[in-house]
Amino acid sequence: MGVGVFSGCCVVRSKATPHPHPEEWKVVKELKAPAHEGPVFAPPYLYYTTTPATYSKPDIAIERLNVETGEITTFRKKDVANMPNGMVICPPPSGDNKASNEGSSSIVAEFYTCEQGFKEAPARITRTSIKADGSEQYSVIVEEDEAKGLHLNSPNDICVSEIDGSLWFTDPSYGSLQGFRHHPPKAPNAIYRYNADDEELRKVVDLGYDGEDHHSKNKPNGICLSPDERYLYFTNTSAAYPGESYCECRFRSIWKIKLNPARSGCVKGTLEKVCDINPPDPNLQAIPDGLKWVGGHIVTSCGNDLVFVDPNTSEIVHRKSLSCEEVTNFALSPDGKQLAVVGNDKVVILACAATAK
Repeated sequence: MGVGVFSGCCVVRSKATPHPHPEEWKVVKELKAPAHEGPVFAPPYLYYTTTPATYSKPDIAIERLNVETGEITTFRKKDVANMPNGMVICPPPSGDNKASNEGSSSIVAEFYTCEQGFKEAPARITRTSIKADGSEQYSVIVEEDEAKGLHLNSPNDICVSEIDGSLWFTDPSYGSLQGFRHHPPKAPNAIYRYNADDEELRKVVDLGYDGEDHHSKNKPNGICLSPDERYLYFTNTSAAYPGESYCECRFRSIWKIKLNPARSGCVKGTLEKVCDINPPDPNLQAIPDGLKWVGGHIVTSCGNDLVFVDPNTSEIVHRKSLSCEEVTNFALSPDGKQLAVVGNDKVVILACAATAK
């Protein structure tokens, strides 16, 4: 079984490289695929979660697409994938770890997955390691535990700190609203940080429980860290309520909050909205889903568009419309010159002459 090679993580950057202008990104390939979320990009392979046909039973798998040949294979079947959603690349080995990571047993690809769980299965964060010989190793990093009073909703998206390797993930109550998780929710809409060194899971942003006034609550969705890791960014998608049309009483926006000097949590009172991300037609249900830092811009999705935001002015500077059902999420290639976008019915590959790290 062939494998690609990962490098970097959710935030891909380099201070020494000039940032490309958003208009420099050009579509170079479109591939038919039921690609809904994730994704992680290790050319020639793209790993993604599939578009669900129903939420009444586990109906999401993880597939792998060869972007050069168009071949699609099932990487993890629906009945064991545990309703996966957002995924992110693990940082590559370095130093002594890199030197010892050689041979057929070496890890050549590794990623974390948000598993939303089901009514009969716990929500969790997992790590998948793929070795040079094609074998894989699966391990649970965080799992809700009724006995210990640890409750999660439906983990949605995740990013990794390049400084200390900590995991940051969003946990909105969409699983409850869509009927495949407990109702009412057992946990608030929140953002968590997991520290691998001491295995501590900390709730760093508490955005409240759903209730009669649930339309005013946040639904944290996409997530990323700023290049200097002084701020945590997330998309607020409370506009997306299953079975309900859009209402101005709910949000579709990007928010940020300042991290403390130790980067172990957030500074109270620093949560602020960066900007609203609205579609050209305000009546559309489009929301800002995925969130990444790409070439000096905050990039998110909205309907068929990739939306580029200037972090200095908090203004939308470019919208790039793509030919797909709906842009949900995206991932950079290790060299920062390709962007793989998942759009429910297809994968769109964009390329840029400059390096967007």
